Amino acid sequence: MLSQARHLCMSCGIPVTNLRRQAIKTKLPNGKIFIGECFSFTCSDPGSNIRIGSHDLRYIKRMKNNKSFNKKDRNYPRYGGKDFNLKGCSMARIVSIKTQSEEPVYDLEVSGTHSFIANGIVVHNSNIEQQALDYVSKALRPWLVRLEQSYNMNLLTEEERGEGLFFEHLVDGLLRGDIKSRYEAYSIGRINKWLSADEIRSFENMNPIPDGRGKVYENPNITVNEPAEPPEARMDKVIESYKPMFLSVMQRIVNRETLAISKAIKSKLDKGRVLEFKSWLDTFYNESPEHIKNQILPLFVSFINIITDKEEKIFIDDCINKFVADHIKISKGMLGTEDVKNVLSKWGKTRANDYADLVPLTILKDYKSLSKEESNV
Repeated sequence: MLSQARHLCMSCGIPVTNLRRQAIKTKLPNGKIFIGECFSFTCSDPGSNIRIGSHDLRYIKRMKNNKSFNKKDRNYPRYGGKDFNLKGCSMARIVSIKTQSEEPVYDLEVSGTHSFIANGIVVHNSNIEQQALDYVSKALRPWLVRLEQSYNMNLLTEEERGEGLFFEHLVDGLLRGDIKSRYEAYSIGRINKWLSADEIRSFENMNPIPDGRGKVYENPNITVNEPAEPPEARMDKVIESYKPMFLSVMQRIVNRETLAISKAIKSKLDKGRVLEFKSWLDTFYNESPEHIKNQILPLFVSFINIITDKEEKIFIDDCINKFVADHIKISKGMLGTEDVKNVLSKWGKTRANDYADLVPLTILKDYKSLSKEESNV
């Protein structure tokens, strides 16, 4: 780092000396004697140093007068800081700098200076999560909107736009820390009857509930006396309403796989590196379970809680693990054939739709089997 700083000075036309290495012995503020090595270089022309600048009026004056700095001017006398008089604080030399592993930070906000003392160290507000959300909404989102408008105008016909088709960048993954706040706000709107289910679904870019049932302004927590509906008919309606959501989630999973595998085919399989492609495929699917689980978890939890009317955490975990294992097993089996490109082509046309039709029915079937086993016990 010191060498890079030296070369940066030279690139700015500031004369510097060679790097120097010398042994040092000094007394630390805690009274201990430190023996080590010191590396340094000097910006040797005071007149040129004005390009670096300083906040210290003494240094600014010396640079303007083309006077060099002596050792006393460059260091804090006795490590306390001659002009440093902040009550309760003191200054000391840096003894060493070490690279540490990443650690979690906490969102602590303090009024006024936005700083506080922690273990004797002045700490500023740490609001990393909010900064990330600000980046998405204020920096990234305007560009995404411009791209979406360009795609909609240049890649869709008037008929397609009239049918409600549009391009959109999904940034839910980047805003994951704010999903809880959104859902809590939706819940308040439903309970107080100023938001309908369809309005909430539109905010999340979901289709309306069939038969206009989502247009009703009602508190979902209040049971209304209605004519009893056969359980089979109720399940059919639930499954039908969830199919678009299953299709959307499954399409994202399939699209991710198709894109990654297509790139691997071009870089490996098309060049005859068959074994390297198979090794890559194993690695890709070994690293996929966590991603797939993150994609399907909210949907599976919502759907299972609807069909069971109670919390079924163990059953939910079993369903998710089973889906992930079956999906990866089937995918690798299909990609083990010679015509991999044809397999990918079929995936893009039918696989997500097949999932949307079969997965809800499979979950319902597994739950009925579980309920039957429990009743027999």
